[in-house]
Amino acid sequence: MAPILLDRPFALRSAVNDRHVIQADQGGGMSLQRWDPSFRTPGQQFVLRMQNNTTNGFNVIHTGVAFINLFNSNGILFNSVTSQGLKQQLVMQRYDTYSVDKDAWIIAEAKVNNVTGIRITSPQNSSWSWNAWGGTGEINEPIYLNDDTNNNSIWIVTFAPLLQTESEQSNATEAPEPATAG
Repeated sequence: MAPILLDRPFALRSAVNDRHVIQADQGGGMSLQRWDPSFRTPGQQFVLRMQNNTTNGFNVIHTGVAFINLFNSNGILFNSVTSQGLKQQLVMQRYDTYSVDKDAWIIAEAKVNNVTGIRITSPQNSSWSWNAWGGTGEINEPIYLNDDTNNNSIWIVTFAPLLQTESEQSNATEAPEPATAG
């Protein structure tokens, strides 16, 4: 499994149906939607940031990564995927490095039936993972925290293309110097 770098945008494609990806919804939840391979749909793009879940007294109880969605929902640009509990739909909440929300996650390599990807699990219980609730990978299936290890809890990470800087773009478009006879 290639490392997922902090702040590098990526999409999470369904291992059951790789034409569909997790997308943040207007209502604050997430569901499977048709994948936009051009990466022009911000709701389908995530970046990782370090995350500490804390008690109300600010004692760290879990450390992991936050999945920050690049969709601007309700005027909030950076929302992180948050658990409401087992067998509950995952929701988007405002990202904060130290949070009492359950938005720190653990990433593990996973393989089921010749499909290799990642499983995103809760630090509270490693058998709880992100799951496409219907199990078939169809559009509009909501994303829940569930306790199974089927293919619908495996995600294929697809990175957004790296953007070139202006100087890299101009260098790539300039004609090469003509060869001169010596």
